[in-house]
Amino acid sequence: MCVMIPHGRTQGRLVPVWVALSIPLCILAIWPVQHVVLPTMAGVAPLWCATVLVLDTITAALLISRHRSVGDLRLLILATAYATSAAAVILLMFSLPGVFSTEPTFANTGGAPGWIWLMRHIGPPVLIAAALAPWPARIRSIAQPRRRNLTAALVVSGGLLIGPGLLFVLLRFEPGSLPHVLDVQTGEFASWAIVLVGGVNAAAVVVSLVGIARRRDTTRFESWAVVAVVAWAGDVVLTLTYDDRYSVAGYGARALGVASSLAVVVALLHEMSRMQRNLTRGSRDLSEQVTQLVNAAQDRDHIVAVVSHELRTPLTGLTGYLDLLVEDEDLPPELRRRMHERSLQLARRLTLLSEDLLTRGTAQHGNLVVLPECLDLQQQVADCAAGFPGLEVRNEVPPGICVHADPLRVQQVLTNLVRNAQRHGAEPVTVSAVLTSPTEVRVSVADEGAGVPPEFVPHLFDRYSRSRTVSAHGAGLGLSVVQDLVRAHGGDVGYETGTRSFVFTLPAVSAPSEPEPQDVEARLTTSV
Repeated sequence: MCVMIPHGRTQGRLVPVWVALSIPLCILAIWPVQHVVLPTMAGVAPLWCATVLVLDTITAALLISRHRSVGDLRLLILATAYATSAAAVILLMFSLPGVFSTEPTFANTGGAPGWIWLMRHIGPPVLIAAALAPWPARIRSIAQPRRRNLTAALVVSGGLLIGPGLLFVLLRFEPGSLPHVLDVQTGEFASWAIVLVGGVNAAAVVVSLVGIARRRDTTRFESWAVVAVVAWAGDVVLTLTYDDRYSVAGYGARALGVASSLAVVVALLHEMSRMQRNLTRGSRDLSEQVTQLVNAAQDRDHIVAVVSHELRTPLTGLTGYLDLLVEDEDLPPELRRRMHERSLQLARRLTLLSEDLLTRGTAQHGNLVVLPECLDLQQQVADCAAGFPGLEVRNEVPPGICVHADPLRVQQVLTNLVRNAQRHGAEPVTVSAVLTSPTEVRVSVADEGAGVPPEFVPHLFDRYSRSRTVSAHGAGLGLSVVQDLVRAHGGDVGYETGTRSFVFTLPAVSAPSEPEPQDVEARLTTSV
């Protein structure tokens, strides 16, 4: 059965395999000159030991930390492999001359370094192969321990006691009980040791490659552990064949020893960096989602507040007109007709305003629907002033100025501005207009009040904004609605502190034309 693997995943798994395959090619490349002796470098042994010890310790610590997060027993086995390597390096540092002492007293028998080298090149490769190998289902079922800290302590400490711990005891107290493994004079290993370490490393390489190929749950740094296994095997090959530790093969063996310690830690650090980037990206996305949710909640509150704020006045007026029509049957026909017209106008305004609220609630304050037509601005101001019978509203709009706007929206704008002046200013309220260009009319609404505090002007048209110096009631939404409506017509609105007036612009028409008759019932039906 053919298993298809996504391209990105395949590429990520093949990179360490190609790196691992390049190691034998490098060995073949230096093979003809492996016996060439290079210049002696003082302090190579201490530097190599320190480098490998630091890398192995960091790798083991990161793998244990990773295990505590995900609870995978394979990670503990990998951590034990690198902890074993680090422990072997410590034993080497105490047994090799020139590291801690010119004449080390620990394991001062001639074959001690050979046994330590043998343990470091058998234990870690075997453990890495065990971690990468395919596991039976029964083992996988118990490979997710619940008590992760205790499991980590038992596995790692157990591996150290069985390998480096046991070797330390034998080298320290019973060095003569160990068989001969290394000829100190010639530097040659015993035949059985060569067969053992060579066979173990070859098997570890095969098992690791098979495990990476067959398993689908291989992590990125597990794949890079194959590089470590192959590097360990290459280290064995070069160490068993070089004549001088300062030859090309000797330096190559040391380089592969560092590579075996470096491969997984680099992959781990890269994985941590990637996770950090993903975490940062996820945090940023979450913050944006929270902001969107907050904005949605504010929009909902805005709609509720607009309903209570913007519908109150027309509902009150409509109720008043209807009460008069019901209670007083002797009203003059002309007055009754005007009251009917005003009631119908208020009903149309309520209908369109309700539609706007639904549109703004579902489209997050999208463009408001406007139905512009040619309007006599002086007449529009007069109609607005009629809605404030108890307020002195001066209509100073010159005759003949016409705008291309929605009459109901214009009434909303004028009503909001006049009502704002009524609440926060003083009589009289003056509405004037001037034709600033053939395509634009500038309308001004001023009153005789103290004006808006300069520090509050930038927040005048924000939703829910109210000056702290004002104690009047209201939701602080009227001016934000004005801004939305004016901008829906392509104009703009602002406040001039010098004249204490609100100023907005509307598109003008070059010449007045007869307004088209409106089908009120059709308009109401369309709006609903």
